[in-house]
Amino acid sequence: MADNVIASIRATCERCGTIDVPASDARLGAAADDDVRDEVVFRCPRCGEIRSVRVDERTSRLLAATSIAVLPPAGIAPDRHSSGTPGSR
Repeated sequence: MADNVIASIRATCERCGTIDVPASDARLGAAADDDVRDEVVFRCPRCGEIRSVRVDERTSRLLAATSIAVLPPAGIAPDRHSSGTPGSR
C-alpha cells in the first residue's frame, strides 16, 4: 500500500509570486490569530524568506493526512525529533 505522500505544495510568496514548495520544507500549524483556520509555514525556495499561507479546514485535514509535518498547538513543546524551522537542515 502506498503512503500518502505529496512532493510539493503550490503557494504564493509576496516577493516571488507563485512557487512550488517541497512538502518536506513546509509545516502545518494553527494560525496565531485565527481559531478556525490553520496555516502552512514555509521558506520560499527562491528568495529564502519565511512565509505562511492560511488554509481552510478541508485543506488542513488533507495536508495532515500526507507527508507534511504538523506543528503542535501553541503552548505545547514540539517533539524533540522535529526539524524546527521550515527549510532548516
